[in-house]
Amino acid sequence: MRPSERGGGGPITVLYVNHINLVGGAEKSLLRLLESLNRQWVRPVLAVPRGPALEEPAAALDVPVLPIPLQPLHRTCNPLSLLAQGWSLARASRRLRVLAQRAEASLVHCNSLVGMLAARPLARALPVVWHARDLRAPGGAVAQAAEAAALIIAVSRAAADHVLQVAPEAAGKLTMVHNGITRQDVVVTRPREAVRRDWRLPPGVPLAGCVAQLVPWKRQDLFLRAGARLIAHLPDVRLVIVGGDLHGANARYAEDLRRLAVHLGISDRVIWAGHRQDIADIVAALDVVVHPATEEPFGRVILEALALGTPVVAADAAGPAEIIEQGQSGLLVPPGDADALFQATRRVLSDSELAERLRTGGLRRVRKFLARDTAELTVELYRQLLRERATRAWRWSA
Repeated sequence: MRPSERGGGGPITVLYVNHINLVGGAEKSLLRLLESLNRQWVRPVLAVPRGPALEEPAAALDVPVLPIPLQPLHRTCNPLSLLAQGWSLARASRRLRVLAQRAEASLVHCNSLVGMLAARPLARALPVVWHARDLRAPGGAVAQAAEAAALIIAVSRAAADHVLQVAPEAAGKLTMVHNGITRQDVVVTRPREAVRRDWRLPPGVPLAGCVAQLVPWKRQDLFLRAGARLIAHLPDVRLVIVGGDLHGANARYAEDLRRLAVHLGISDRVIWAGHRQDIADIVAALDVVVHPATEEPFGRVILEALALGTPVVAADAAGPAEIIEQGQSGLLVPPGDADALFQATRRVLSDSELAERLRTGGLRRVRKFLARDTAELTVELYRQLLRERATRAWRWSA
């Protein structure tokens, strides 16, 4: 895009909004988008609650960070809680209006449903983009967000379908753009042997891992049930669960998983690695990544595994089914089927030729999911949105 095509000769300012200052898959995808934007086209500014988790990597990317008083919303029937959440959204909306004016933003890009709900009042003055990343969002909230958004970017066909089930009238402003990765996602700082030594694993021990937040829909329980069968057939296998209760709302689920490991008699074979920052080191140290989530909007860790040459076994549903080519870049199994998960994982660990084929296919497949392509598509969508808005304004004034 030439500067003259932007109308004013300089980059457009986009105010990106994220409702939490934590780094999960959605936030990592946002950071990769910010990293990959051509600054001749877009000047990004990030609005996010205070905290180092996003402020520091954004600063490293030379992205200005502006604080907003946003917080996660929770499903509740308690009228006082609903009132408090409504007040929080209203307060954040007022702040976003001030920030957008201060930054001279041409448009607002909300990286979450909560961010979109907070930005709804701005839609009367600025085009607001909603990045739809959920499969489990409440229908009422989805409908409100879809109505206010000028453009909806879904991270997968599954995420797009979730929006359309609630708001079919939004089809004309909805498009699908997969998340992308950059070299930052495959920077390995330690050899796999060093990672395994941290877990006191003997050399050559087969290691299957599940890398995800500890939330029920990620289905680590299926991983443990499949792992118990795996250990019965391959006694040397160890299992590692990487991830924590990032939002502090699933402590009971984490405890239930540990109890399940004891019940299955495999607690001495399970490594609880917790929340980690060195995901590339971890994934590179695994022999297979198992992703049993049945309602995964996208599955960023799958891309990271493919890029690092680690074979993947995943549920044949939603986002993972859009990433993996069956038998070529990974193995897909029926959702919720622990036995099928076990069988596929055993195949990868027992068949070196299959594992190598999946590694090669994965490295090829991941080239279709580069953040630079995601950024180019996203900027083109911005341009189209602003052109359409300018055309409507011209017709109205004429």
